[in-house]
Amino acid sequence: MVPDLEEPGKFAVMPTFLRNVLQLSLLRFFFTDHWVVAVGPSRNKTLAYEWAIVSAGPPKTPGIDGCRTEISFLGLFNVHEGGLWLLTRKPVDPTSTSIMQNVAESLGFDTSVLRKVKQKKCKYKGAP
Repeated sequence: MVPDLEEPGKFAVMPTFLRNVLQLSLLRFFFTDHWVVAVGPSRNKTLAYEWAIVSAGPPKTPGIDGCRTEISFLGLFNVHEGGLWLLTRKPVDPTSTSIMQNVAESLGFDTSVLRKVKQKKCKYKGAP
């Protein structure tokens, strides 16, 4: 969900099961803000971008090689390592991943805490 169209790079994420359980007025307490902090242009003009870096929270908790993200839970306390994702259009893309790591580091993120996701034998319903 994009809560503010003046900030189109910022969106909110929440567990989907809560939509059916909670009243609308309570839902906002369970959203986690995420930001698209960088994108890489695509050679294909219809795609606009080839990769994106998404952060859940600003990089403000000191880490080994920069800062980690943290998110606020219900406004009561902060949860460290809110999240940082390097997203590409290809399941495995070492070139884009290397570029994204450099960009994330230049933005102040600690990329030493990133975890690799195995992209083998994944079946995506409806994907070509």
